[in-house]
Amino acid sequence: MNTLSQKFQKLILLGLFASMAIQPLNAADSIGDKVNSLISSCPWVGLVAPEVTYGPITVRKLKIEKAGRLAFTQPGAKVKGSLKYKIDASKLDSWDLHHIVVGLRNVDSQNCIVHSLGVWNKKGKASFTIQAPEEKGIYEVCFAYYPAVFCEEAVKEWKANPPAHNATIGIIVVE
Repeated sequence: MNTLSQKFQKLILLGLFASMAIQPLNAADSIGDKVNSLISSCPWVGLVAPEVTYGPITVRKLKIEKAGRLAFTQPGAKVKGSLKYKIDASKLDSWDLHHIVVGLRNVDSQNCIVHSLGVWNKKGKASFTIQAPEEKGIYEVCFAYYPAVFCEEAVKEWKANPPAHNATIGIIVVE
């Protein structure tokens, strides 16, 4: 097991025990209930799938800082990543221009990585850079697609309608 995975597991376990220690157990609460509650509030806890399909887009082979789907970084650092994508055009509106956007869920750090007409299937590899937030914490790397003429419009749409948790493709831990 590599050091990165061990570090992440220790972080999750520490968070679990800290959250249970802060709030004492009631007679009706069990440790299992507390763990299930924590997992419900953090749906990305556990493994992030190596391939994620969200709508018409499938993303796989994510590498954040050449380390896989999990990266540790400092506040404000630039985090580089790459991924492979596949677009199923049959699920898109024809002749509309669509953008795939990658970023941190609920954070203003997004990038358009590719745009495509909804006419043909497309696949490829894309690179991106995300600036880590200044605040320490655990952040979900997500992706989504938005119909828009320009990338800026797609990013605005991301901010108005962020992707769901099931679009999470990686985790960035800001230490």
